[in-house]
Amino acid sequence: MGLILPWCNTAMMNLHLAAISADVAPGRHAVLLLDQAGWHLSGKLTVPNNITIIPLPPKCPELNPQGERLAIHPRQLAVQPCVRQRQHTARSLL
Repeated sequence: MGLILPWCNTAMMNLHLAAISADVAPGRHAVLLLDQAGWHLSGKLTVPNNITIIPLPPKCPELNPQGERLAIHPRQLAVQPCVRQRQHTARSLL
């Protein structure tokens, strides 16, 4: 499952949750550990019954290894070319 979404907001998070839910096998349950971005914890989220969201504590980058890795090694991961490619791909899909 992969999505390229043009924005980070509650509506896009709802699309993401629906896609995750569709990939969860019948009888199984998904648990998502998420940082406290506004769209991750919005009261307007529609969280499917087969997903539980557990928010990470605020200001704990050590619990978010992906974010920590990007903050420490941006040049090694070539973040900017990836972002530009995603933006180009997203624009071509719209």
